[in-house]
Amino acid sequence: MKLIHRAAALAAPLALALGALGPTAHAAPTAPAAPIDDPASLINPRTDCPPDYPPGSQYPICLILLVGGGSMKLGGLTQQIDQPIKIVVQNLITADGDLKDTYTAMSGEPMTIPGGVLGVLGLPDVPFLSSLPLFQVKVQAQYAGKFAINLPNVNLKMKIKVENPLLGDTCTIGTDEDPIDMNLNADLGNLTIVKEGDPDRPFDDPSVMRVPAEENTFSVPKTSGCGFLAPIIDWAVGLPSASGQNSAHFDSYLTIAAYPTGDAATDARARKSLTTRFPALTANH
Repeated sequence: MKLIHRAAALAAPLALALGALGPTAHAAPTAPAAPIDDPASLINPRTDCPPDYPPGSQYPICLILLVGGGSMKLGGLTQQIDQPIKIVVQNLITADGDLKDTYTAMSGEPMTIPGGVLGVLGLPDVPFLSSLPLFQVKVQAQYAGKFAINLPNVNLKMKIKVENPLLGDTCTIGTDEDPIDMNLNADLGNLTIVKEGDPDRPFDDPSVMRVPAEENTFSVPKTSGCGFLAPIIDWAVGLPSASGQNSAHFDSYLTIAAYPTGDAATDARARKSLTTRFPALTANH
């Protein structure tokens, strides 16, 4: 009962504020520098990738994408990416050059929304209030069923977990069934090699490339699993949000590493297959 009373006490001023303000309009996001000094140091196939691959596989590879900075605008909410987001995919390159996924994982620490509840509402930060647990809000990007790379296009389906003591553990923007479906465009014209790596040791010392990517045509569904506060969150953020009202700018870093098979001829064919399958990425190594 105490939790219900506390929730009601919070919901009342939120509803009043929303009634006065309506959905908030935030400035368009920018793409700041990565919040980490050495993104390449966070990419390591030996620790990030599954240690094994299905027996008899043709040319097994591991793809690691690290989003090390940038921003996302979801409806009226803009969030700077200040915690790295990592996507790891184990692929098999078949004899005819097709890719077959065998493992996909997405990880990253929750990111704090500046100003907490007040920030969601588009109100100025009040340090005393935003430091209180009930007023703090965090968001975390989570995998929602698909990651496919066909450069320069990258398709990512994701959802955003929203964390606040009153929301429980199930509150998300989007779901596995109704995700945020992004078709990112990788800017290959600005691709740079940030770590050369050793072409003869592609798994233990891989090359790492910086590949900026963006998308501004995706839509954002309403919240799910947020209880009685769901209408307030949807109203505050402006959800669902139609295509053209949202955007993502990712400062991303990419590694594609071939598993060592123990057979020199097979490993050589795997490197050649990578060059054929990803010519834009392998031209410089």
